[in-house]
Amino acid sequence: MLKDMNFEELLAAAVESNPDALLELSDRYHKGTGGVPQRDEVKAYTYAMQACTAGNVEAIARIADYYAKGRGGAPQDEEKALLLEGEKAGSIRCLQKIAHNYKNGECGFPKDETKAIEYCTKIIANPKDDANVKGYAYTCIGSIYEDGRIGAEKDIKKALTFYQKAAKTGYAFAYVLLANYKRKLYLPELEKTVSTSGEGLATSEEKKAIKASCEKLKESINTASDLYAQARDIAEKDADTPVFECAKAYLEQTDDDYARLS
Repeated sequence: MLKDMNFEELLAAAVESNPDALLELSDRYHKGTGGVPQRDEVKAYTYAMQACTAGNVEAIARIADYYAKGRGGAPQDEEKALLLEGEKAGSIRCLQKIAHNYKNGECGFPKDETKAIEYCTKIIANPKDDANVKGYAYTCIGSIYEDGRIGAEKDIKKALTFYQKAAKTGYAFAYVLLANYKRKLYLPELEKTVSTSGEGLATSEEKKAIKASCEKLKESINTASDLYAQARDIAEKDADTPVFECAKAYLEQTDDDYARLS
């Protein structure tokens, strides 16, 4: 697989105008990972243009992103038309960009969560295997069920199912969402246990109950902590700085939670 190729092998494939190799080079230069000397948006944009010319429709999403921000040597231009063109060409990455833009009301798209979910559903049904794109779609739909937005009945079980599907693709932020839910469950019990233990326990039964509660809480904290650590490690590998920093901050909070039980 191209993602497993070292940098030199990938360059050799790109010289032959392999459209997938060209896009992989664009991805690596965009993130600064996979053996590239350093992050380079100009090269990322250039390789994306070459990949598109060679027939890789997924490169349209990268080009559109650079157009929208005027980065990497790209002229600042309207992203919307290019993304819709990419959708017609069958680009799953363009579907993700469109879903994101509808969700946030960006780049010429009106804020419309119903449309965002419609595009996420298209992504999930798409046979193309792109872990980050599929992971985004699963978490986006999951968040709708978790909050009970846009007419959907609040359903935590469904939300967690979608987050778990996203995590299986290796989508880092899904691990953060799963950990957040675990932490939300144990925090009230943590507060109660810490408060009770500080009051002074008169009987051995009370002490025994507190000890049992502490052991159960430690298991819950460890579970959440492990999920945050997985999010951090995946995000670090993918050069996803926002998720890396988010997971790192939550890890510090679970460390504090554990310390309070000591």
